[in-house]
Amino acid sequence: MKRLWIILIYITIHLSLYAQETIVVGEIYDAGTGEPLPNVHIYLQGTQVGTTSNTEGLFLLRGDIDRTRTLVVPAVGYHIERFKIEPHTQSGIDVALREK
Repeated sequence: MKRLWIILIYITIHLSLYAQETIVVGEIYDAGTGEPLPNVHIYLQGTQVGTTSNTEGLFLLRGDIDRTRTLVVPAVGYHIERFKIEPHTQSGIDVALREK
């Protein structure tokens, strides 16, 4: 019986930690041509959470954030885009970057 309680406590803690994770998925593309933009670095301002878009312009960003943060999408030759991200949520974002 004691072992069962330990397993239940472990599962509860694990699930509660997973529920606190923020997940953002999306696509980055050129607003003028619609072409995907690979290798664009995406990050949550004020954190160590970031990722890079793949060859098809797709990205997946996961992290534990404590408050509303700004998702920053900078790319050379393009205007920087910013989006508000709430903690403990799952979001889908399409980012159309405009050339400078």
